[in-house]
Parts: sequence; structure tokens; C-alpha cells
Amino acid sequence: FEAGRVDFTFSLAGDTPEDRARLQQLKEDVLRHLGQYVYAEDAETSLEQRVLRLLGARGEMLAIVDSGTGGVLAAGLAGCGSDAGALAGCLLASTEDGLRRMIAVAHDRWSACTTEVQRVELLAETAADCAGSRCAIAVGQPRRDADGGSYVEAAFRLPNGVGRTAQLHLRGTSPSDRSRLATELLDRLRRLLVD
Repeated sequence: FEAGRVDFTFSLAGDTPEDRARLQQLKEDVLRHLGQYVYAEDAETSLEQRVLRLLGARGEMLAIVDSGTGGVLAAGLAGCGSDAGALAGCLLASTEDGLRRMIAVAHDRWSACTTEVQRVELLAETAADCAGSRCAIAVGQPRRDADGGSYVEAAFRLPNGVGRTAQLHLRGTSPSDRSRLATELLDRLRRLLVD
């Protein structure tokens, strides 16, 4: 278990045809029940690599503007070696307004946004445009809800021009909490790309 991810390895003591058939049946059973949550069937492929490979296979690039994960999202993707070629770029700031200034969102367009969701949607759209990409993630700054819980708003701009948003709850702001947030963001993007 790490950052909201679980790795499973199944093996049997022998390597007979019956053992291999039994493992294959176990694999099929697991995929039937958990398939939508499985991003790779080998131990070498990370969630970051899977997302970047999905983008690369489509000839797409991903732009990121982030004030919620503290750079964890960008670091994970940028560290993927040759797969990182599908990463157009990342900008980090402690606030959404800082992101707005870095990607030069006009003040009047920003002021016209009356909700947090509209702001992150505008950030995702502008980040994609600035990077010459059709795909982007914008992660808003952590906020408190009426019950005192923490959350961030996130916007996903997809290659087909469609946008999606999500409000993601935070347990805290520790490095492990930020890693779990990055996992949730990447898994949502993965699912949107394969749908």
C-alpha cells in the first residue's frame, strides 16, 4: 500500500500447466471484480506511466497547473523517463490566482468566474492553450467546506475538447496526503481517457 495504491502479486509453489491455469483463472476473477480499478497487469508499469502511455498513443500532450498537490503530481509524471515525453509542462503555485498570473489569464475573464469550479475550468483551458495541448489538469488550492473538511476542485480538459470537474476531499496536507491526491487525479484522468 502506498499513496492510495495497492500492488498484488499472485504465485503458486509449482509451475505446472495446472498451476498456470489456476493463476489465469484467478487473474480473470480479479479483473472481473476490480477491472475498472486496475491500471496495469505487470509490476513495472506505474499509474503515471500508464496515463502518459495512453496520451502518447493518441499523440496527445498533458499540461498541468497545480496549487493543490505541492508538486507531487508533476514530479511523478516528470520522473517517468521516456514516457514523460507526453508531458507538455507543469506550473505550480500556492494559489489559483498565482497560476492565473503565470499563464496570463486576463483579469476580466478571471473576474467573470463566480465559482471555484469556473476558475479551475478556465485554468485548465488556458493551460492547454498555452502548452499547445488538447489535454490538461488544473488543481485548485486546498479549501475548507462548511463541515470543516478540506477539498480541492480539479478540472480535466480532455483531447475531445470536453471538460470534466471533480471536487476531491483531502485528509490533510502531509506528503502522503498529497500523494494520495495525485493518485486520485491520475486515476480519474486514466478512466476518462479509456472511456
